[in-house]
Amino acid sequence: MLHDSRRYHRTRPPTFTRAYGSQQSTPGVVSPYGGLPAMVAGRINRQQLSPLLLGLGAGQGKPYQKLMADIQSGKASGPLASAIQQIQGFAPGVIKGAQGIGQEVSQQGQTAVDT
Repeated sequence: MLHDSRRYHRTRPPTFTRAYGSQQSTPGVVSPYGGLPAMVAGRINRQQLSPLLLGLGAGQGKPYQKLMADIQSGKASGPLASAIQQIQGFAPGVIKGAQGIGQEVSQQGQTAVDT
């Protein structure tokens, strides 16, 4: 029996593109870094996002303590360090204001339920 190699070189049927705005039923994985290569995205994460999140209180332990000590002592004096300092100074007032609004809304909700 002879093998026919034409099956390896066959032309594929065209894939039909969907119309703009139509629904897509198959979910896809989307990178938060867009089309950047993984190496570049990893550098951005290590150099910018991780220190920012640590400085805003999303981390604990030795890396957090070292970053806070560096920022307070002046060793870390770049634009990211100054942004963390400004946000840390601004955030407590915002959080207290949001908590006050939350308490007020919950009290109004409770009175609405009671009546």
